[in-house]
Amino acid sequence: MSSLELSVVVPIVERSEELLQLNAAYLKNIAACSEAYEVIYVLDRCADSVEKMIDTTISNNRSCKKIRLPKFFGDATALSTGLSASSGSNILILTPYGQIAPEEIPNVIAGLAEHDVVIAQRIRTGEPWFNRVQAKAFSFLANSVVVDLGIADVTCEVRALRRRVTEEIDLYGDMNRFLPQLAYRLGFNIGAVAVKPAHTDRSLKVYAPGTYMRRLLDILTALFLIRFTKKPLRFFGFVGATTFLMGALVLSWVTFERLAYGVQLGDRPGLFLGALGIVLGLQIVAVGLVGEIIIFSHAKDLPEYRVAEVIEYQKNTRQ
Repeated sequence: MSSLELSVVVPIVERSEELLQLNAAYLKNIAACSEAYEVIYVLDRCADSVEKMIDTTISNNRSCKKIRLPKFFGDATALSTGLSASSGSNILILTPYGQIAPEEIPNVIAGLAEHDVVIAQRIRTGEPWFNRVQAKAFSFLANSVVVDLGIADVTCEVRALRRRVTEEIDLYGDMNRFLPQLAYRLGFNIGAVAVKPAHTDRSLKVYAPGTYMRRLLDILTALFLIRFTKKPLRFFGFVGATTFLMGALVLSWVTFERLAYGVQLGDRPGLFLGALGIVLGLQIVAVGLVGEIIIFSHAKDLPEYRVAEVIEYQKNTRQ
């Protein structure tokens, strides 16, 4: 067992300037939670001023260390690197920009007394209406499409988790945003703690259209990985069967018109659309069948559960 009670991982990717003001408050509240702790800064991309501040922090605090990645890899890689380098029995993930008030850190960590993963759920009052709408929209899609955790603010990336969670979850791409959903899939207990947002978190946030598109694709990816990893035919079969049925209906209609009313088929777009739907539907179903064969061949290497506890009883027998 590790002698450290708490490991704090701060993946620094792009938005890092706020860390100059947040770092001292972070360290103060972390120290108030545990005497045996470590803070790991993972530098994937950050300003030179932020790196100098981190170097100063490390030189003055033996509980801090820095990991620099050789090039830009993204949020999930930076987080995975920090989690792999951590050694505490509990882990706290913080952002280099303000999402929650630093004084709420002890409350988030305290949530691990009842849960395996704790999400900081911000009380989003006093924010611009557009911020609240887009946060609720993402949370609604994540809860309704992927996994319903019953948590209203799944966009907050400040989380606390037990070490055994990190040992059973693999992160890649942008799946770090869906870490609670991935943990829930394996049977871990997920909870939320209401916290005050950081004062800098109240500014208007409008992202590029490509960002919103990536978020939708991330939700679709999480849906497939969490719900259909071991049963791909259910996903591809549903899509393929729907496409096949639509093509068959269109083709049946144009065929009926040809037989009943003598309408020519040669110049009818419906003929080509119907045939295309049938062929495309069959191909999609075939992809699902190939996926099922691959999963069947490797199912023993893809556990989708965890053992929470093993209890053995020994019966004393008299000779």
